[in-house]
Amino acid sequence: MGAVDPYPRLDQYGTIFRITTDGLLTRLLRCEGTNGNHLAGNGFNLCRNRRGAVLPGGVAALTVTRLLSGKRAAIVARMSKQYAQIDGDLAAWISRQRLFFVATAPLSADGHVNTSPKGGEALRVLGPREVAYQDYTGSGAETVAHLRENGRIVIMFCAFDGPPKIVRLHGRGTVVTSEHPRFGYVASCFPVHPGTRAFIHVDVTRVSDSCGHGVPCFDYRGERDALERWATLQGPENLKAYRAAKNATSIDGLAAFGHSGG
Repeated sequence: MGAVDPYPRLDQYGTIFRITTDGLLTRLLRCEGTNGNHLAGNGFNLCRNRRGAVLPGGVAALTVTRLLSGKRAAIVARMSKQYAQIDGDLAAWISRQRLFFVATAPLSADGHVNTSPKGGEALRVLGPREVAYQDYTGSGAETVAHLRENGRIVIMFCAFDGPPKIVRLHGRGTVVTSEHPRFGYVASCFPVHPGTRAFIHVDVTRVSDSCGHGVPCFDYRGERDALERWATLQGPENLKAYRAAKNATSIDGLAAFGHSGG
């Protein structure tokens, strides 16, 4: 038997395998159930069997069933999943994430696609197919302008520590300002923040996850307080004037907060 390739490979079907120099797969294992831990080799961990013995080129801490002994080998791991809704476990995972990303786009083919990072404390899961996040005053208003035009939105979460995971929530977003009939209810789900200009409410139409093995690990150090301090110093009237001047339209000229700043 040839020498073992030191790194696992991943094919288009989500199968992880190792190959000897003579082209034979070295092992055949099936992983039944997963706790989502890192993989081995180049960014991967080791796989253990039910007795705790380390197996080369596998997925960490999985329940492993040997299908063939010796000659040809592979490890099958679930790489993605679509959910019927945001269940309790997924909602709890989302609540632990310190960062998420929001992406929207205008209808025009010449328009600018936008993505924005948000602090994890700004989002709440309101129901199995319903989330909302706090939209703070800032120099741009791309998300709001796109939602007012077409409503399309996707929110993405990545695990930067612990087991790897990416979750995407596709849906239809609504801009909830102080004039909106649901403003009071949505606002009651969040701590008061002086920089809040609106809430973005999303009716979720698709819930999915993927492996997240390509996302690096980072340590959380804390929240930045510059925005909150700035908004406090500005006061409500100056913030309203700032939004009227800076947030009236998107960079493509789509209406966002209008001249009233609301």
